[in-house]
Amino acid sequence: LRQIAGQYPEAEPALLDLFGSCGVAKRENTGHGFFTDLMPDRTKHSPLSLRSPLGDAFANVEGMVYPLGLLVFLKEGYPVLLEGYAAGGDDTFPIDFSKVTFTVGDFP
Repeated sequence: LRQIAGQYPEAEPALLDLFGSCGVAKRENTGHGFFTDLMPDRTKHSPLSLRSPLGDAFANVEGMVYPLGLLVFLKEGYPVLLEGYAAGGDDTFPIDFSKVTFTVGDFP
């Protein structure tokens, strides 16, 4: 998320603060990546005027040969979905994304 926020220098501090306020409502491993439904704290943060989706960012994930692509989708100016997609076609079903470490990666 830091990598994505860094792509929007004018909004980076607000994005990082907003991302930090998000809880996770639901996770789904699709076999080709994942969807994570986010719950931002709308009471403490103002919506952002950015086009959705935010990203692309790439992360190295243990168990994957190629980096994972990452996008954040906004609704009404708040992050509501984090999508990870297997940029190189890796099977992601064996990976528990809630427990692995993500490190900054490069486009494959």
